[in-house]
Amino acid sequence: MVSFEFGFASTRSERWFARATLVCFTLLILCLDDDVTPNFFIPLRRTLQEGSTSKDTIRIHRRLRQLAKKHITPRNIPPLVDDTQTPPPPPSTQTETSASESAGPKRAFQPAEKYLGKVFPKTEQMPFYVRNTLEPFPEGRDVRDIIFFWHIPKTGGELVKNIFGRCFGLRWAQKLKEPASLEMVHDYIINVDTSTPEGIAEAHKLGLVDSNKVDFISSRYALSASSLFTPQHRGRAFTILRHPIDLAASNFFARKALHPELRSLTLVQYVNKNYYADNWITRQLTGTLPHEELTDAHLESAKHILSTKYFVGIYEQLDETLRQLKAFYKLTPLQDQEYCARELVNGDNPKFIKTERPKPARGSSDWRTVASVEKWDLELYYLALEMFSQQGSIFIAQEYSLV
Repeated sequence: MVSFEFGFASTRSERWFARATLVCFTLLILCLDDDVTPNFFIPLRRTLQEGSTSKDTIRIHRRLRQLAKKHITPRNIPPLVDDTQTPPPPPSTQTETSASESAGPKRAFQPAEKYLGKVFPKTEQMPFYVRNTLEPFPEGRDVRDIIFFWHIPKTGGELVKNIFGRCFGLRWAQKLKEPASLEMVHDYIINVDTSTPEGIAEAHKLGLVDSNKVDFISSRYALSASSLFTPQHRGRAFTILRHPIDLAASNFFARKALHPELRSLTLVQYVNKNYYADNWITRQLTGTLPHEELTDAHLESAKHILSTKYFVGIYEQLDETLRQLKAFYKLTPLQDQEYCARELVNGDNPKFIKTERPKPARGSSDWRTVASVEKWDLELYYLALEMFSQQGSIFIAQEYSLV
């Protein structure tokens, strides 16, 4: 039998056959387009095509590649799917609840459109035109990446958007008046909504990402909003994660202020109600509705997407998160705005001040109860902490600072 490893090729013909195979394999990588190139070959193909790469770029790509490999096994890699075409919505799964379960907002079994957005990706689909984190940034006028911020609620998203606009001069989409249009309604705001399913549908019709008028898109719909990107303007994504128990507490107290019927409940009672949408992050990444049971397969798929498609930040370490984001996206402050980001983070604007909410003591019975409900998101949070640490060792503070 002919071996394809040079070390085991015992005859001249076998060695020549192995070498020819390697040459053919290299040519195949060079010829393939990004759309059909397996994720793990793209950086190699880019390096072969360019012929030379800076030492810093090689070092960063090597470290990011090691990080990605650590959390991915071949059997868990979902296929890349072009989700720019909207498949038909799944059948309605609304069910009635008993009187004892009906207290609180009527939110159990949300329709797919409300929960996931206008695009209905199947479980384990991945956004096709969002780049892998380890891919080099493109060069040239015809191809330009757009920053995609998957905004998990209650993780400092408004602060981040304002910093990207006011401090770094990035143009981002937010609808400030009717009707939606590609008009610039502020120095850094284009009048398009990407925060709702209806807004995402309008952004598709207006050709937002190909308009060359936006640098930065934010949405809570991870899969649906990522379908906005195109081959000419791909997304390069990041998100900010918060400890799921803190996140559950923050959402609970925010909802209590809006829904008087929740004011008699404790956090533990709230997360055990049938209308509570548990493990929101895992469900958004995998296109899984609140009434559907999550499994280990969903977790592996979510880990794969998070570790290959997203640069991550940690809400509890917002200064360091912004420092890493500035380095990763190679952001430059506007003139006379060198201290803008730090001033917004540490300022007294009530919109951006962190609000501490009561939460169960770590290790208590209540803490363990909420942790068991949010167990899948906890796994993703622990993965994000490890990724965040690895990112910090790549973009070290001595070389990249926030100011």
